Amino acid sequence: AKGIGLVTPDNINEAMESNFGDIGLKLKENFDWKQIKSDIDSGLSIEAPNENLREIIVENYNLHKIVERIEEIYLNAFVEVTKYELPIIMYHKVLESKKDGGVHGTYVTKAQMEHHLKAIKKRGYESITFEELDNIGLNHRFDKKYIILTFDDGYKDNYSILLPLLEKYKMKAVIYLVSKSSFNKWDVEDNDNPEKKYEILNKNEIELLVKSGRVEFGGHTTEHINLLNVDDSKLEEILAEDLKIFKEKTGKTPISFAYPYGSVSSKAKEILKRMGYKYAVACDTGSLNIAEDLFHIRRVLIFNTISKSGIYRKISGTYNYRKIKRENKKNE
Repeated sequence: AKGIGLVTPDNINEAMESNFGDIGLKLKENFDWKQIKSDIDSGLSIEAPNENLREIIVENYNLHKIVERIEEIYLNAFVEVTKYELPIIMYHKVLESKKDGGVHGTYVTKAQMEHHLKAIKKRGYESITFEELDNIGLNHRFDKKYIILTFDDGYKDNYSILLPLLEKYKMKAVIYLVSKSSFNKWDVEDNDNPEKKYEILNKNEIELLVKSGRVEFGGHTTEHINLLNVDDSKLEEILAEDLKIFKEKTGKTPISFAYPYGSVSSKAKEILKRMGYKYAVACDTGSLNIAEDLFHIRRVLIFNTISKSGIYRKISGTYNYRKIKRENKKNE
């Protein structure tokens, strides 16, 4: 323990790091009592306290902030012990049937999607968006059985097929919109494995989805750009253009972002935070505890090969833990 002295803008960080001098492990005190008396006299003589200093202390030590920190400790322990985390599911296209599918398996059929929504309802989940999660508060994500359904790219079928199903089962989804493309150009023009052409939502369809109250949109770059292939100097320009077009098309400011191809970079994280995003999702990488890094959130991937019973494992909230355990065992 030690006497920090009169708290000033110059020593506020040291004061907070040491809990204002009260985290000493030694039994012997390290107090200069004469100096403490002098500091108290100096403090009492100040007619106009430093308001910025007061704001820093109130911000860091108000009751709500302290309770949040305690809750975070217990919730991290809860996740570690129970191996359970809020399930965040990753879809792409929803097609009428498998004959409409292309080269890639990044779709489910209408019948599969309906079966999944029934399974989610049967298991007692409430589907929410990231904006709702933000309002609920991360420390309250286990108050109910919540689940987040995400759909990457923003295909037309998300309006024509998915929306009626969401309305039928009273559920919600987050669509990560490729803001500038009119179709899946990044897949169609893949020389190694070209995909069929699938159209992206137009502005009118986007507006109707927003108006439905069943869909929240998130950022996904202008043309499904792999951010790891972009120079750091151009990253901000690319993400700023995406944000601008996104706002024009949706009339909303996005709260979450999905990295195309799941390609996460520390520079992209930094820019997204600065731009006001609060969450960013990858594919099947990232911490198993979403609270550890809100800008590298792991999702559970769904493909058209999923079995009828498979969806129950995927939405369990323990799937990623069991998947990692299996992979580690296999690599031993």
